[in-house]
Amino acid sequence: MIQGIDVGTSQRSLNFSLARALGFDVCYVKLGGSNTGARYVAPWYTSQVDRSRSVGMRVGHYWVPNPNLDVAGDGRFFAGNLRGWTGADFIVLDNERLDAAPRLLTDSEASVWFRTVRAATSAPYAQMFMYAGAADLRGRAWPEVRALGVKLIVAMYGQNDGSYPGEPNLGGRWDTWHGHQYTSQGSLGGVVIDLNRFKESAFDYSTSTAGDVTPIVDDTESDDDMKVFANAATNVWVVGGPGIWWPIPAGRGLDYERDYGAHITLSAEDFTARAAMYLSARIHDYGVFANVDTNLWVVGGPGMWYSIPAGEGGLWENWFGARQAVDGATFEKLRIGFVGLKVA
Repeated sequence: MIQGIDVGTSQRSLNFSLARALGFDVCYVKLGGSNTGARYVAPWYTSQVDRSRSVGMRVGHYWVPNPNLDVAGDGRFFAGNLRGWTGADFIVLDNERLDAAPRLLTDSEASVWFRTVRAATSAPYAQMFMYAGAADLRGRAWPEVRALGVKLIVAMYGQNDGSYPGEPNLGGRWDTWHGHQYTSQGSLGGVVIDLNRFKESAFDYSTSTAGDVTPIVDDTESDDDMKVFANAATNVWVVGGPGIWWPIPAGRGLDYERDYGAHITLSAEDFTARAAMYLSARIHDYGVFANVDTNLWVVGGPGMWYSIPAGEGGLWENWFGARQAVDGATFEKLRIGFVGLKVA
């Protein structure tokens, strides 16, 4: 099974690097909807697509419809606002009653939406999913949507306590499920989130894997932007620059000064502030983690695993949020997820 999440405005502060490091390979993001009575693009759609893609997750894009509006118009609006579409991405129609939407889309209406998106994007139907709650799914037949070859993401929570409740009951309305949203009470770094499981066959439309997606790179970065900084309180040295905060091993400072210039000594407060400035473009992808077995604190994120000197934890929490306490095994899993097997 492939582990996945889905996100919208409520998950705007999610640490996507943490999610990826913990084994979540798929993220479908709310593009927008018409459920409020007018069509809109969700305020965090672009950011969440870029952030999930940048850590190597397979990206989906979902739409919340309203049967009171023209369904084909919804489909054209959706297709016209897709962000950075790739052949590994997927499309989801979130067919549920929300806000001003008085009812589900019917089978025929949902079919119109999928056919409109297909015409606008040329995406195969195998790259599309209908999301529905298990009870809503069982409440009617879906012959037109099924005939297109659209796949199913079904929501069935059981006790909804974050654990997996077992196979969903489709009531014979679909041949099989490809995605199962099994709880709305997951938690990643303190952010409440829906958790999903996907069958391997969910993404058989493409040989691309999540990791094949090209990460977004800041091409303004160069060696000229990187400098050596020393913490006056602890004598910890790092190389810092846009998106970079690399600890320098003890005794290696001169080697790095040859490449990046003489070190700049900063107070502990300015040292942490400079780190936050360099990492600000993706600050939500970094966090403070505390190993409950050893009381070792670090700042972790993409390519970074910085051990926080004793007494400085509060300074780093001011910039990167409250520490997240994890056991030793999870701590090591995060380290490997962020920086691989190398020792920081």
